[in-house]
Formats: sequence, structure tokens, C-alpha cells
Amino acid sequence: MEFWFSIVKILAILAMIGFGSYLLATGTAGPQASISNLWALGGFFPFGVEGLVMAMAVIIFAFGGIELFGITAAEARDPDKTLPKAVNQIIYPVSVYNGTSYCSSRMLLGLAQQGNAPKFLKHINKRGILVVMSFTENMRIAG
Repeated sequence: MEFWFSIVKILAILAMIGFGSYLLATGTAGPQASISNLWALGGFFPFGVEGLVMAMAVIIFAFGGIELFGITAAEARDPDKTLPKAVNQIIYPVSVYNGTSYCSSRMLLGLAQQGNAPKFLKHINKRGILVVMSFTENMRIAG
């Protein structure tokens, strides 16, 4: 069964590549979709290689997590029961934490802009992240 699902996946990828090539070659997708987009407006790295490096860090981190999940599944006694339980015990607290962390930082920014919190909480870096919150989060994570 796994073999057939792999075949379907490969055929889907080939179909998407073929359809994209057809759209670029015939101009059916419109004038804004062309091969010149690869070098127009600065090419692949208009702002330097930093974006690629940052993306690679996220990709490697994600792959490492999936790889550990696969190893755990192979070594668990009853993976059908234990793995879903373990995943649920991790995903929900992490999502709640990230949500509350984001909301708290935005609330502090709003309060600082209104003058109801210290002014140093208004400092935002070039990516739109509160400097104080990113510093305190990094210190908390570091231990």
C-alpha cells in the first residue's frame, strides 16, 4: 500500500511541475507570471543570503523534530497508543504558551504607547518584535 501512495505522490509532484512549466511557456497565467521573475527585482537573494540561512535553521530544526518522532515510533512498545498521547501533551501547552506570549507582548506595547507602561517597552526592532520581550524570552529559554 505504501508503494502506491508513493507513486501517487511522485505523480502529483510531476503533474505540478508540468502544469507550472505549461503556464510559464504559454503565458496562460498572465503577463506577471514569467521566467524573468527569477532575476527581476534582485534575483534569488535580493537582501543577501541571510534569508536563506534563517530558513535553513528552521528547516533543519523541523526535520530534526520529525526524525526524533520517527525514532521514537520505532522504539516504543505500543506506538499506536503512546505517540498520539505524547504529541497531544506537547502541542497544546506549546501553542497556548506561544499565544499568551504574543498577546502579552502586544498588550505591553499598547500600554507603553498609551503611556500606561514604561517607555522602554515601546522599542521595536526592524522585524517588528519588541526588543525587551525578545531579550527576556531568550533569557528564559537559555535557562
